[in-house]
Amino acid sequence: MRDSIELTSEIDLKNDELRLGAIQEKISDWTNNLGDGQRADLGFEDLSYTVRPIFSKKKKQLLKNVSGEFRAGELTAIMGPSGAGKTVLMNVLAGFITSNVSGVITVNGRSRDLKRFRRTTAYIMQDDHAHTTLTVQECMQLAADLKLCTPRFDKKYRIEAILRRLGLEESRSTFTENLSSGQKKRLIIALELISNAPIMFFDELTSPLDSVNSKQCMELLKGLALEGRTIICTIHQPSPMILQLVDHLYVVGSGQCVYAGRPQNLLPFLRQLNLHCPKYHNPSDFLLEVVCGEYGDHLPKIVDFMKVPRRVKKFRNPIDGDMPTNDCIEPIITEIQVPEITTTEIIPSSLRIRCDNQRPTRKAYEYPQDVDYATSSWYQVRVLMRRNLTRIFRDRGFGMFIIMAHWMVAVVVGVLYGDSGTDAARSLDNIKLLIFNMLFIVFCAISSTVLTFSLEVPILTREYFNRWYRLRSIFIASTLSGIIVEVASIVSYVLIVYFMTGQIMDNNRLALYILNCILIGIMTQVIGTMFGISLKIQNAVFFSPYSMMPFVMFGGFLVFPRDMPPVLRFFLKFSAFKHCLNAFMIAIYGYGRKRLDCSKEYCHFSSPRVMLDMYDLQYEDYWSSTAVIFGYFILFTFSSYLVLRWKLRK
Repeated sequence: MRDSIELTSEIDLKNDELRLGAIQEKISDWTNNLGDGQRADLGFEDLSYTVRPIFSKKKKQLLKNVSGEFRAGELTAIMGPSGAGKTVLMNVLAGFITSNVSGVITVNGRSRDLKRFRRTTAYIMQDDHAHTTLTVQECMQLAADLKLCTPRFDKKYRIEAILRRLGLEESRSTFTENLSSGQKKRLIIALELISNAPIMFFDELTSPLDSVNSKQCMELLKGLALEGRTIICTIHQPSPMILQLVDHLYVVGSGQCVYAGRPQNLLPFLRQLNLHCPKYHNPSDFLLEVVCGEYGDHLPKIVDFMKVPRRVKKFRNPIDGDMPTNDCIEPIITEIQVPEITTTEIIPSSLRIRCDNQRPTRKAYEYPQDVDYATSSWYQVRVLMRRNLTRIFRDRGFGMFIIMAHWMVAVVVGVLYGDSGTDAARSLDNIKLLIFNMLFIVFCAISSTVLTFSLEVPILTREYFNRWYRLRSIFIASTLSGIIVEVASIVSYVLIVYFMTGQIMDNNRLALYILNCILIGIMTQVIGTMFGISLKIQNAVFFSPYSMMPFVMFGGFLVFPRDMPPVLRFFLKFSAFKHCLNAFMIAIYGYGRKRLDCSKEYCHFSSPRVMLDMYDLQYEDYWSSTAVIFGYFILFTFSSYLVLRWKLRK
C-alpha cells in the first residue's frame, strides 16, 4: 500500500514537472516571437499642418512641407527646439491630428488608410497616466482582455512574456501608484505591446526621467526596434549615450526639416554647411543652437540644403570613413549595464549581433481585414465595468468618504427634523426637509462626478486612441458604475432620514420617494460628467455648481409659483427641481393621505390637500413629473456622450 502511494506521488510529481516545463517552454516561445510581425515603413511627403489661433484671422503653419521615411527595424528620434513642431509631426503621423493637414502619408509605399492604420499602431503619450488602484498584473490582464480575441491561456503566456521582457515580472503584484517613474513608463509600453503593433509612437518618453531611467527606456526602445518594429519617438536634447542608440535622427526647426540621417553623420553634415562644432560639445546640442539662431540666421541655408533628395539619402546611409557599413551594434549594446533590465532580456541573442545594414527580414505590411475592434461592445462593457467597480471598492479614501458623508449628514438631519413627517405642526419643517434632501443629493452627485471623470480623461484618451475599446463601451461602463455608487449612497441616506424623521410608513410612498431621489441624483451626476469632460478640473469644479442655479431659482420653493410674475412663471415648466419637488410632495402628501396628527391646539396643515394647494399641486401628476426628470437624464446623457466624442476627436 505504501509503495503504491509513493509510486502515485512520483507520477504526480513528474506530471507536474512536465506541465511546468511545457508552460515555461510556451512562455519562452512567446518571448522569442514577441516581435514577430509585419514590417511597416512609414513615409511622408510635403506634409503641412495649419492652425488658426483663437481671435485671429491669420493662419499659422506649424509644419511646412516636410518629407521623410521612418523604416522598420530602426529607432527613429524626432528632435528639435521647443515649439519647433516635433510633437505636432508625430501627432500627424500617428493620426492623432487629422484636420487641416495636407500632404501624403504612406505605409510601405501605399497610401495610409487611417482607420485601419490606427488598429495596428500604438501611441504612448508623454504623461504616464495609469489606474493607481490596479496592480501591474491586473492592468496587463485588462489590456489583454480588451485587445486580444484569443483563449485565456494564450493571453496568460503573452503577459508572462512581456513582463519578463520588460523587467516587470517581480512587480506584478505592485499597485501602479507604488511604481517608480521608470517602471511606470515600462508598464505603459507593456500595455501597448499586448497587441504587438508593428509601428509604435512615443512622445517625450524620457522628459520626466533622470539619466539612468532615460537610458533604460531608450535601450528598451532599441530592443523593440531590433525586433522589426518601426519605433518613432520625440526626444529633447539627448545625451551622447542616448544618441548612440538612435538609428535615424530627424531634426525639425520652425516646422521644417533641418536634418534627416544617422546621428554619426551629423558632424560631416555640419562641416558641409561650413558649421564647425566645438570639441567636447554634443553635436545634437550644437545643431539645436544653430537652429535657434545663436550663431546667426543659418536656418534657411540648412533647409535649402536638405531639400535635395540625394543629400538626404547620403546622410541617411553611413559615410565612408565615418561609420563602416559592417560596423555592428554589438559594441554599443554590450557596454550597457542595466540593473533592472538586462541586455539579454531586452534584446534576444539572435538580434544582439545583428549589424545595422542587416535589417530584419519581414514580410510586407498589409492592413488587417478586420478593421473593427478585437472584442464586442458588450464584452468591453463587462470588462470595463469590472475594472471600474474594482477601482471604486479599492479607493477607500474616496468611495468610503462619499458613503460616510451621506450617513453622517443623514443622522444629523434625522435628529434635526425628528418626527416632522407625521406631526401637522411641523409640516413646513418637513417641506424644508424634502428641499434639503433634494439639494444635498444634487450637489453631492455633481461634485463627486466632476472630480472623478476629470482625472479619467487622460487615461481614456490614450486607451481610446489606441483602440482598446469603442467610445460607447467606455461611456456606458463609466455611467453605469457611477450610477451604482450613486444609488447605494442615495438609498442608504434616504432610508436613514425617512425613518428617523417619522415619515408615513407606506412602502409604496417610500418607493416613489426613493425613485425620484435616484433620478435627480443620476441626472445631476451626468451633468457633472459633462463638465468634467469638457473643462479643466479647476474650471469644472467652479462652474458645475453654478449650472444648477437656474433650476434652483425656478424650483418653486424660494418663491411660490403664484407669487411669480406671469412672464417668469413659464420657466417653472423647465425646472427639474420644480418637477422633483412636485414628485416629492405627491409621494408624501398625495394619493388621498389622511389628516395628520396635531401636537398643538390648531394646525393649519392638518389636511395634506392644504399643503398641496399651497404649491399649486392639486392638478399635478406624479408620473408626469417623473417623466420630465427622466427625460432630462436622457438628454444630458446623450449630450455628455457627444461632448466626450467631440473632446476625443479634438
